[in-house]
Amino acid sequence: MKVKIIIICTTILLAYLSSRAGNSVQPVNQSQSVLKQKTAVQNFGYFRVHRMGRDASLNWSVTNPAVDYFVIERSWDGSFFESISDVSGTGDVMYKFRDENCFPGFIYYRITAHNSDGSVISSDVQVLHIVAKK
Repeated sequence: MKVKIIIICTTILLAYLSSRAGNSVQPVNQSQSVLKQKTAVQNFGYFRVHRMGRDASLNWSVTNPAVDYFVIERSWDGSFFESISDVSGTGDVMYKFRDENCFPGFIYYRITAHNSDGSVISSDVQVLHIVAKK
């Protein structure tokens, strides 16, 4: 019974967060995605995720500060990613984000940088494992 309640609550929370973010999943042209992702290593200096209490802390840097904004994406299965927040590009090279809506289990994160020249670059996927306290 507890498992059903947790699943229902998680589903409701994810639906709420998706509607609150105002973002929807957009289909991506496969050839454009592959072409633009070849330069991802050159544009993301690093991307790290670690647990901070019950939250997840995301830290990253970019080598090209001409980023309009970043889209923070999260997945519970490593395949389907949902947009959870946007972070404005400030011209800096280092950024932080704190995800306060974490649940025990494996959580996959990636960041998509939307550059001022119209290109879109995705970071590598980082995995965080949060263990439930008993």
